[in-house]
Amino acid sequence: EPLTCSEAEKQHKTGARTNVEEAMSTARIKKCPYCTTQFIPEMGGGCNWVTCNNCWKNFCYVCVSKSCSGRCRRPADLTERAAVKTAGNSAVKRISHDVDEGFFDGMVEKLI
Repeated sequence: EPLTCSEAEKQHKTGARTNVEEAMSTARIKKCPYCTTQFIPEMGGGCNWVTCNNCWKNFCYVCVSKSCSGRCRRPADLTERAAVKTAGNSAVKRISHDVDEGFFDGMVEKLI
């Protein structure tokens, strides 16, 4: 049975939001510089120096360096949030013509 117009619109908006959320999640994925295992670091003001759950080697997840010992001068949370916000806004620009004007207003900020 075909969808009604309102059902089709709702499905389309859900897909658009999913695209933005996926872009923002993908922006958070980092790779271990030793074994290339993917992971998503936790934001919360902790140390930039992490241990890979696969190879158990240490590195800075902000600059993905093997040698900065976690003393990277870039604040992890701010760097991470900026990358996620940029990815979300880029996704919105790509697909905003497909949904009603104002649909994405404030969405990226709410998802961070």
